[in-house]
Amino acid sequence: MNKIILTILPAIGLLALSACSTGNHVAKFVAAGAEPGLATVYIYRPTVMSNAVYSPDLYINDEFRQSIKNAQNTLVRLPPGEYRFELEPGKNYSGITTLTLSLQAGETRYIRVDSSLKLNSSSNYQPYQRSFYLVT
Repeated sequence: MNKIILTILPAIGLLALSACSTGNHVAKFVAAGAEPGLATVYIYRPTVMSNAVYSPDLYINDEFRQSIKNAQNTLVRLPPGEYRFELEPGKNYSGITTLTLSLQAGETRYIRVDSSLKLNSSSNYQPYQRSFYLVT
């Protein structure tokens, strides 16, 4: 028994040590330059496990723009003015799903899409409570 442990322990140690040498090298974010007469809005959804397979649709001033997927970054250029950003108005997501921004030419704004998932009762079936939040 001790021989088996003495044989397996160094192997586990080597595997753990080799895992330390692997790194996640991610390129740094660099904002795109402003275009004359337009405002730039970055919409990003961080990588999270809650609601990872759900991609709510983004509407800007009641017009469908695109689905916001997990770990996705989106660049939107808009003329100056007031805009309402909304995640799937027909769904009953809880959280802050509507955001109004007044955009100026040459301005850069960032909107993060956060999400959470809550289970109200595990003993009797109730649907999950999905939440999405638009955060500036």
